[in-house]
Amino acid sequence: MVTKYKPLSSTRYGVWSFAAAAAVFIGLGVAAFQMAASSPSSQNASLWLLPLALSGIVFIAYGLRVLWTPPSQAGDDALPQLRRQTYLLILAFCAFVGTAVTIGGLYLSEMTETLHRQRIAQQAEIAAFRAQVVEKWLFNRSADVQQMATSIERVQRRTGQIAPEEETVAQVLFAETLARSPERRSVALLAPDGRILLHGGDEPVLPEEVEIAVAAAHDPQMTMRIVPTGGEGSTLPLGISFIQPIPNGAPGTARAVLVVRINPDPGLFQQLDAWSADNTGSEAMLVRRQGNDVQFIKVPPGLKAANGARLSLSNANLPAAQAILRGEGVYAGVDYAGRRVLSAAHRIAGTHWFIVVKTDDKQFEDLLHHSIRSIGMYIVASVVMAGLMLFVLWSTQRGDYLALRARHIEERTRLVKHFEDMVLQAHDVVLLIDPQGHIVEANQAAMETYGYSLEEFRKLSVRDLRTHKALAELDIQWKASDTPGGARYETEHRRKDGSAFPVEVSANVIDIEGRRFRQEYVRDISARRTLEAEGRRLVRVQRSLQAATSLLLRARTEEELYRGMCDAIVDIGGYRMADVALANHDAQKTVTFAAIAGADEGYLATANISWGEGPRAMGPTGTAMRTGQVQVNQNVTTDPTMAPWREEALKHNFQASIGLPLKLDGRPFGALTIYSEVPYAFDDTEVTFLRQLADDIAFGVASLRARETAVSPQIAG
Repeated sequence: MVTKYKPLSSTRYGVWSFAAAAAVFIGLGVAAFQMAASSPSSQNASLWLLPLALSGIVFIAYGLRVLWTPPSQAGDDALPQLRRQTYLLILAFCAFVGTAVTIGGLYLSEMTETLHRQRIAQQAEIAAFRAQVVEKWLFNRSADVQQMATSIERVQRRTGQIAPEEETVAQVLFAETLARSPERRSVALLAPDGRILLHGGDEPVLPEEVEIAVAAAHDPQMTMRIVPTGGEGSTLPLGISFIQPIPNGAPGTARAVLVVRINPDPGLFQQLDAWSADNTGSEAMLVRRQGNDVQFIKVPPGLKAANGARLSLSNANLPAAQAILRGEGVYAGVDYAGRRVLSAAHRIAGTHWFIVVKTDDKQFEDLLHHSIRSIGMYIVASVVMAGLMLFVLWSTQRGDYLALRARHIEERTRLVKHFEDMVLQAHDVVLLIDPQGHIVEANQAAMETYGYSLEEFRKLSVRDLRTHKALAELDIQWKASDTPGGARYETEHRRKDGSAFPVEVSANVIDIEGRRFRQEYVRDISARRTLEAEGRRLVRVQRSLQAATSLLLRARTEEELYRGMCDAIVDIGGYRMADVALANHDAQKTVTFAAIAGADEGYLATANISWGEGPRAMGPTGTAMRTGQVQVNQNVTTDPTMAPWREEALKHNFQASIGLPLKLDGRPFGALTIYSEVPYAFDDTEVTFLRQLADDIAFGVASLRARETAVSPQIAG
C-alpha cells in the first residue's frame, strides 16, 4: 500500500522559525570568531572553532534540505523511516553538543596555556626593557662623572692638594655640575686618605662614601664604584653615589677621588614607575643583596609605607628574594602584601643589582574568568539554538540525513584518494610504517630505489632496509621520530640486491584511527656524499703539496726526499700506497724502488715491473717512465693493462693507481706511483695537483744533484 503525504500545515512556520534560529546561530558563530581573533591565541583559537563551525553549517544545511525538499509520497514503511530520521536528528544534535562542549574545553585549556606562556614572555621582556632603562641611566651618569673627573684632573696639581686659584676653578665646576641637573645632590673631591678637599651641594659626604672612596683610591684598576647610599638608617634620603678615582700618572695610585651623589627618584625611578602606573597591580623594584637581606634601591610604594627598605632572604617566595637567590628568570611567588604574583628578574649589567617587575595573578585570573564566561555563554547559546532548530526539524519531519552523510563520506574519500595519488607520485621515497615497524605502504619511487615490489615491501620491516652497521642507531632514531616535530637523520640503507647507499630520512608520527603510524620520506644522498668525499680528498692532496714544499727545503739526500714524499702522500694525502721507482738501464730495463710507503706487504717485491717491452711494462709505472706521460688507471678490475697484477692488487685493496713521470732535463729517470682504495679516484683536478707534486720531487732531485756537483770539485781541490 502506498500512501500520499500532504505538505504539513506547519511547513511555512517551520521555515521561518528555522531561518530565525539559523540566523541567530550564525550570528553566534561570527561573534565567536571575532572573539577568537581578539584572543591572545587567535591562530589556535580559529583552528579550534573550525570543526565547531563546520558541524553547525552541516546542521543548518541539513535542516534547509529537510524543509525545501519534502518527499511527495512514501510506502507502508514511511513511519519507521521517519522514526529513524528522528533518531538521526537527535544523534546529530548530541554530536553537535558534544563537539561544542569538547572543543570549548580544549580551546579553554589551549588558551589558558597560551595566556600563561605569553604572560611569562611579557614579564621577561618588561624586565629586560626596564633593565635597559636602568643601564642607560647608569651609563649616562657614569659618563658625566668621568668627564667631570677628567676636567678636575687637568686643574689639580700632582701633589694631591688644591691651590687657591685651582680651588676657585673646581668650585665653579662643582656649582655648574649641581646646577645643570636637579638630580645631583652633592659633589665632593676626596684625598686618597679620605680627607675632603672640596665639597659642593646641600648634602654632606657620608662615611660610607669616604670608606668606598679610600678603597677605590688604592684599587690598581682605578674603576668607578656605583653604590646606593643613604636611605634606611641614614639621615639622608636614598641616593646613588658614583665614586671615580683620579689617576696620579703612576699605575695603581690615585691623585684624588671624585664622589657624586645623584637622586634617582626624579629621573630613573619615575621612568620605572611609569610602567607600574599603566598596569594596575604591577610594580617595578631595583634590589641588591646586603648580607642576609635584600635591600631595595628602588622601593615599591606599598613596601615603603609598611616595612622599610630591607627584607630578609629567608622568605624565599618573595619576588625580590627569588631574584637574589636564583638569578635571572621568571618566578611565581607571594609579594610582601601576601598576594600571589608573577615576577621577572633581570641583572643590571656591570653591577650586582636586579630589576624585578611583578604583576598580580588577579589580572591573569580576571582575564581567564572573562574568557571562561564568554566561552560558556557561547556554548550555551549555541546549544539552545541548535535545540530549537532540532525541534523545528523534528516537527516538520523532513530531510534525508543519510544522503548528506553519504555525500560527506564520498567527498572525504575523494580527498583521501587525491592525497594518496599525490604521495604515490612523489619523487622521494615515501614509506608508511605501523607501530611495530612493519612497512604498510610504499610509493613508486620506493619500488624503483630499492628494487622491491609493493607486495615484497609489505613483508619487510624497517630493520630489513638497514645495513648491519646502521642497525645500532635504529632504536634511538625510531624514538626521536615520535616527537611533535618529528626527526631528520642520515643513515645507510640497502637495496634488494644487497648494495648499500646513504640516505637522509625525515620521519614523523601520524595518527590513523587511534594507531600511531610513522611516515618516512627517504632521499638518496649518494651524490652528495661523493661530492663531500671528493672535497675532503682534494684537501688532503693540497696538504700533501704543502708538506712536500717543506720537505724540499729540509731534505739532504735523494733517499730522504723520496721517503719523505711517499710518507706525506700516504699519511697526509690518505692514499693506500705510494712508491718512487727509478729506471735501471740494464738489458731487461728493470726498476729499483727508492722509497715505499703504505700497504705494500710484499706486493712490489713480486710485481716484476719493467719500463721496457712486454705486459709487465704496460702498467702505470713502466709506461710513465717509458713515455714521460702521466698514466691513470681508474679501475684495476677492468683496466686491461693491469692484468699481470690484478689478482694481487685487489688482494691489497688497490682499486686505482696513477703513474707520474719524474724528469730531469726533460727526460724521465723514474716514476711516482700512487695507489687508491677507491675506483675512479683520480679526477682532472686531483691529477693536476699530483702532477705538481711529481714536478716538485723532480725539482728537489735536480737541486740535490746540483748541490752535490758543486761540492765535489771543492773536495777534489
